[in-house]
Amino acid sequence: MSLFPTSSSHTNPDTSLSPGAIATYENNDVTITATIIGTSKKKLKVLNLNGGVTELAPARLHPLSGKIPNELESNSDKAKYLFELNAGASNLYQEIQLETIWETFEGSETEVEDLEICEMYFGDTKTEHHLAIRLKLAIDKIYFKRKKQAYISRTPAVVEELKRAREVELAKVGRRAEVLSACKDRITKKDTPWPKELRAEIALLEDLAAGSTEGNQTKEAKELVHLLCEGLGINEAGRVEERAYAILLKTNHFDEFTNLAIIKHRPRIEFPKDILDEASNLRSYETCSEILQHYSPEKRRDLTNLDCVTIDDATTQDMDDALSLEIIDDGYLLGIHITDVSALIPHGSLLDQEARLRSTSIYCPEQTINMLPEELSQNILSLKAGVPRPAVSYLYKLTRDFQILSKEIVLSCIQIKNRYDYNQVDQCLNNEGNAASMPMNERAKLNLLRQVATSFEFRRIDQGAVKISRKDVTVLRNEDGTLYLSEFDEASPSRSLVGELMILANNDTALFASENNLPLIYRSQPDPDEDYFHNPQNIPEGPAYDYLVRSKMKRSVVSTEANSHSTLGLKAYTQVTSPIRRYLDLVLQRQISTYLTTGEEKYSKDELQREIFETEVPLSNARAITFESKRFWMLKYLEKLKQEQQNLTGTVIRLDLKHPLVHFDKIYTTFPCMSKNRLSLGQEITAKILKADPKNDIIKLETI
Repeated sequence: MSLFPTSSSHTNPDTSLSPGAIATYENNDVTITATIIGTSKKKLKVLNLNGGVTELAPARLHPLSGKIPNELESNSDKAKYLFELNAGASNLYQEIQLETIWETFEGSETEVEDLEICEMYFGDTKTEHHLAIRLKLAIDKIYFKRKKQAYISRTPAVVEELKRAREVELAKVGRRAEVLSACKDRITKKDTPWPKELRAEIALLEDLAAGSTEGNQTKEAKELVHLLCEGLGINEAGRVEERAYAILLKTNHFDEFTNLAIIKHRPRIEFPKDILDEASNLRSYETCSEILQHYSPEKRRDLTNLDCVTIDDATTQDMDDALSLEIIDDGYLLGIHITDVSALIPHGSLLDQEARLRSTSIYCPEQTINMLPEELSQNILSLKAGVPRPAVSYLYKLTRDFQILSKEIVLSCIQIKNRYDYNQVDQCLNNEGNAASMPMNERAKLNLLRQVATSFEFRRIDQGAVKISRKDVTVLRNEDGTLYLSEFDEASPSRSLVGELMILANNDTALFASENNLPLIYRSQPDPDEDYFHNPQNIPEGPAYDYLVRSKMKRSVVSTEANSHSTLGLKAYTQVTSPIRRYLDLVLQRQISTYLTTGEEKYSKDELQREIFETEVPLSNARAITFESKRFWMLKYLEKLKQEQQNLTGTVIRLDLKHPLVHFDKIYTTFPCMSKNRLSLGQEITAKILKADPKNDIIKLETI
């Protein structure tokens, strides 16, 4: 049925595709006005409003009412006519209200041609009016849906949904304009803060630069990058991730030292206000009597008479373990003391929930991401010198030759007498540097602690433990931007001392739980398939031999079953000595403390299994951040060495890969290294740095 009103002046305009006919066609979603000027085989030759001539299939042309005036013979005159026709229609369509026509269909889905819509709206079918309606329908798709050469009126529900979508899109366009303006402001003055309302867009650019966007998010980010590149004059060649990075670099949001691993994995960095409020409400007691009164008074022992010391890095603030050694009548009293985090942070509290979400503190060269707020990790919970702290203490009565006569785990209150760093203790134990400035009694006690630790280590080795010396470095940055290496040796006297006594406490916690049928999270390691030290290739001692031994070690297992730990040479093992830094250590400390206080368990085996499951993802992310951050800064350092034309020396440790694997001196890092020569395991080589690209994680080395 025709929709034309009975009073219409409609006279069935000619809309055939014959020479002189005016039509439109679409090219890249743009409606182009044209006229037919001839035929060519099965196609029509058309002239568009810009004077261009092309051949199109008839199906691509959508005819309009009217024709080119007969007096216009040249293509230039015809193109001018089309241009003016299109300009007039473009002015008209901006005023057209399609909603008034749509309302006449009363919510039904009715098929109608645009010529009929033109007649309904204008009361005629003039070419300019017809084109204006068509242009409007191409731009405003809310009220009518295109179906080949016709249109279908939409239902009210669909119209409302499309209106909402348009509002969202308009808001997005507005926000993108704000982002562009903010970018220009930061280019002009780099300290200009980003507007808070644009955080989502800036985070989107960060994620794209780090290669961590997905699906629709990637599409939206690409659109934003295109707009910003146009507005900021940034070359759009290359990968979109590179362009996003270039935008953030140009706007002074990134610099050459920006570590994308932090952005890629998005760890929880800032603490929510409610968490900080709960932390600020925790009391720090100034005397041991107050601690004994408030934290398990009937079970907690006053051990402030012991001379407790901490040994950590000089920069460490979250100190969670301490040592003591007293001479008694028949030998020694060794104390290993762990700050009692479980006494201050209740199970299920907001702080406890946040700690579980983080699962661990993350130590990157440029920053530390704490598991607990600094007010706790570096103050109230930290074993700072001169202030009392609740602790879980492991007390051992030893003979003069360091045999264990008795041992017990107790809740305690301790007070740190001295804080040492590893370098101080190494100088003391090696009688180097400023060792003479340390009081004689303190030097004697540290040397005695070393003898105790060494005796325990020898016993573990007799039980099958494997010890491999390992050095490592951290790349650090001076205030002037220069990079340098901070080296540490896990086998240094101070680190060996502390590490061995922590192993002792962890081992005895595991044995205590096993003997008392107390559920616990254990860490075990199966024995190797062949002897660790089997060396059929006669690889010389050094990095290659150490790699051979390590390659035979099987992955450790975290479970609620007590099994042996092969490389430690122990029947059972766990980790409880870092409750400020590791959530599962806090869980197990809570389990032990509850048992010492009540004789009951805090967690069942199933609940501990759930804790393992809940922390798997955040722990995996933390490991990735640590690895990628360390690698980024190492490549930054190698980039510097390349600029200085410095070479590296190292030892070949593996030959069955595409390129030999080399462990490099001084940086204590392993990289593949190309070589034109045949190499052997254990061979020492010198390598040239061909390329070091920290941002894209690329390193290329070649022997010389």
